[in-house]
Amino acid sequence: MSGVSFSQNVIGRHHIEALNAVDFMPIRFLPVNPRQFDVGLKGHLGASFHVWSTRSQSGFKTLPVKPREVLTLRLPLQGRMRWKDNQRDYAVGFGQGFLLPFESFAEFEAGSDFEVLSCTVEYERMAGCYRSLGFEEDFDIYQFEPVVNFDTAPLRALLASLQRLFSMIQPGSGHSDLTSPLMEEVFLYQLISAWPRVSFSDKRPKETSSTRTARTARDYIKAHLGRRLMLDDIALASRVSVRTLQDNFRQEFGQTPTDYILNTRLDRVKADLLTEPHLSITAIAQRWGFTHLSDFSRRYRHRFGCSPRQSRSG
Repeated sequence: MSGVSFSQNVIGRHHIEALNAVDFMPIRFLPVNPRQFDVGLKGHLGASFHVWSTRSQSGFKTLPVKPREVLTLRLPLQGRMRWKDNQRDYAVGFGQGFLLPFESFAEFEAGSDFEVLSCTVEYERMAGCYRSLGFEEDFDIYQFEPVVNFDTAPLRALLASLQRLFSMIQPGSGHSDLTSPLMEEVFLYQLISAWPRVSFSDKRPKETSSTRTARTARDYIKAHLGRRLMLDDIALASRVSVRTLQDNFRQEFGQTPTDYILNTRLDRVKADLLTEPHLSITAIAQRWGFTHLSDFSRRYRHRFGCSPRQSRSG
């Protein structure tokens, strides 16, 4: 299978920073246990399809840090996981699975003694497979049920196919670059055919121009969060006026772009306080643009109900 294989095994909170610095990682790991942290990742990164396994005894949280136009499939083999988007909370355990756009993940949490098999596929690749199967309507990334029980033969076969694909990437598996792409394509056809669809009445409405503007602005903010951000630049990237940007953003996310930037930067500060104990609170605050420490402390306490020092001490 063409692409790059990877393996990461991290034990100890002091190694989280190195894990989060890995180039291909679109998420940021956070500990849920104040005394321990471990996570093992092993998989393969293809051009438009990634497959990997994740294991952890301690459990962990993740936050998205890089926007990606992919569908994410996760099938827990052990333990439970939960996540939330802008609309609701989800919880999934063994015998279930979920299929969602990556952009839907606001926060993800894995419980203790956790193992999951995951893959992502780019929207364009999925749409091509959709057309190849003879569907005439446009491919809709929200057409699939977000959470399903693996209690049907087609879904159990889907799990077996993903496990087979994962085994192909292991060193010494003996599979060539001629076999693996074919199995990958067959798996995607299986996924489209076997995964239940939402009913027409429940289906998410087509994305409006205001929603598209707000999400484009949000993705731009996330991609440039560590840099100087101005409303003019965000509006230019979203191809609207500043006034339209503010109206659409507030309508979609319930807050202004400025509030979203401040709150997201405060979230990053809190994450860094937990994962980078060697850095001072002042250094972390300044990294995320908070140069006036009294104002930073006030905003931090208002958002989290405690001081930065109390967050770090647990």
